Amino acid sequence: MGRVPTQTRPRQLAADDKAAKQVLAAAPALVKITAETAFSWALWEGANRATMKTEKLSEQTRQIASGYRNSCTLALVVRLSLLLDSDQRVISFQSVYRYLERPEVTTALIRRVCADDPMSHVFQGRKDRTVRASVDRYLRKYRAIDWKDLHGRLVHFRNVAIAHLTPQQVKRHVQYRELRSLVRSVIALSECLEPLLTQSDLVPVREKQIKETSDQAADVWITTAR
Repeated sequence: MGRVPTQTRPRQLAADDKAAKQVLAAAPALVKITAETAFSWALWEGANRATMKTEKLSEQTRQIASGYRNSCTLALVVRLSLLLDSDQRVISFQSVYRYLERPEVTTALIRRVCADDPMSHVFQGRKDRTVRASVDRYLRKYRAIDWKDLHGRLVHFRNVAIAHLTPQQVKRHVQYRELRSLVRSVIALSECLEPLLTQSDLVPVREKQIKETSDQAADVWITTAR
């Protein structure tokens, strides 16, 4: 009583392996889109900082900067919505989470990662620990997101103000500081996927890069005022 029928074990192993394969396939796309999302934030933040602290900008330049910030905001909201989509049929941090919350999938993931690594026979124990630690961190970072309120408002704003033409009014807004917190969350999630990446030229975006891009964007607008 309570034992799993023998014939179901191969099926479950196959299902776990398929889920692990889907996680590995999703990782590069999530890392790339996260970087684009973070840079959208950095460009907005740099332009906003420059226009607020620079009094010499002409009215025309301020109007252009305002349109620029609006475009950055549009890209930011759309990309965050894609990354955090709840549809299990698409690639998102949510769909990956639903796989990784099952320990059996993590085990299958480790098998696949080690099988794809030619040096796994030398560093197998280290690789195992690295992947498990990354998965554990992913689960913690994912669960720390405010899914009920903040994510709900993001979806509402995206659906009503951006994705659809509708007479419905935007009733639930998202503050820029809240968008920044979501950007930090997706950056952290993408960093957790680094041990799963096979492309040597693909690495998750770092907070330091976001600050540098923001500073560069601010400098461009400040230079315009000179």
